[in-house]
Amino acid sequence: MISCHWRNIIRAVLFIYLALTILVTPEAGRAGALAVTKIKLEAFGWQPPVPPHPGRLFLRRGHIAGIDSEIDSFPSQKLTIDSQGRVLASFTVRGPNEGLVRRSHPGLLLRIIRFGVDHKPDLSLALPTNNWLGNGIYLDNHDRIVARADDKLQILVRNSADRAEWKALAPCGPHCEVFQSLSRRTFYLDTQDAASPVTVVNMDDYSDIRHCGLPRGVQPQSYIPSWTQSVTDAFAYFNYEPIGTGPILYRWPLCDLSRPMQLPVVVHLPVTAISDDLFLFGRQEYGADGAVRRTISVKLVKHEDAGVQGVASVSEDGNRLALTATTWKGGAAALDISSHMTAERVIVYDVARSEELASIPIQPMWAILHPAISPDGHRVAALVKDQLTIADLP
Repeated sequence: MISCHWRNIIRAVLFIYLALTILVTPEAGRAGALAVTKIKLEAFGWQPPVPPHPGRLFLRRGHIAGIDSEIDSFPSQKLTIDSQGRVLASFTVRGPNEGLVRRSHPGLLLRIIRFGVDHKPDLSLALPTNNWLGNGIYLDNHDRIVARADDKLQILVRNSADRAEWKALAPCGPHCEVFQSLSRRTFYLDTQDAASPVTVVNMDDYSDIRHCGLPRGVQPQSYIPSWTQSVTDAFAYFNYEPIGTGPILYRWPLCDLSRPMQLPVVVHLPVTAISDDLFLFGRQEYGADGAVRRTISVKLVKHEDAGVQGVASVSEDGNRLALTATTWKGGAAALDISSHMTAERVIVYDVARSEELASIPIQPMWAILHPAISPDGHRVAALVKDQLTIADLP
């Protein structure tokens, strides 16, 4: 028999346990569901970037568009996640042949590290490149590695179980910008100062490469946009606000620049095409008819904004978004004092459930942060300098 004294003690312990379960489990569940890992890429050879070399001005369709130098190289994707949840990070380093530097081969390498689902490196690659800034890493719909390096887009082709080599797909120099559809099936290279300004690569058969431009005798119309913002497997998109009118969402068939079409929108923000019928502008999803389909409801703190720069990453089914949220303070327009960034985080949002799943602080901060999300939406990563942050979600 248990004495009354011990029965009271047991009751008290059970009461405390139940109270702690009720109070702590929801919060502990959210914290436990978000496993965050930080990896310093300096341990894998990362080096601080070298200063870019200045050059001459160059034109895009008759307008000054930038400086013809390394500093003008369009930014490429530095980070991606494959269908197995493995994170691939890329960075440029000075190669071992730096003593044999020539103008065409300045002794630089694009280093690619793949981290497995256990966050341990399971693949290390390096390929030569002739510039510091215009390099990047991508994956296609078959999880094959595609790199932009040495002024071309290249794919890693496996010839046997233990041997692979890089195969050039298409030129992609300093004035080339790389876009990829959400399905990862289509690459769209936009090089407006080239004779054929658009190159389309179908990754179901990567020998299917189309070089596209305006037909002979057709003049570009003034409203045809100079900058692509997003692509699907069928169309390219650009949201633009001509002087004296409201915003217009232009789209055109990938390889037919002579047939721009207009879709109604009511905001002037960069567009992310989730499909040809659904578009993300900031924190709102619009249909092709211009009507709002959903609003992304995230809790923001004072002086914070999210999603307005069009940097959302979207899972393959379009149900999970990774948005960058930044906090800016200290500015005074009357005194011509600029604000400075005081905080940055990545917000993961489940569209189908209308629920914020995670908030991931990012340090160090970077004003132009492009987080990566896995195709299934259960892993998110961000890369700033040599700091790689990986978060796992249920």
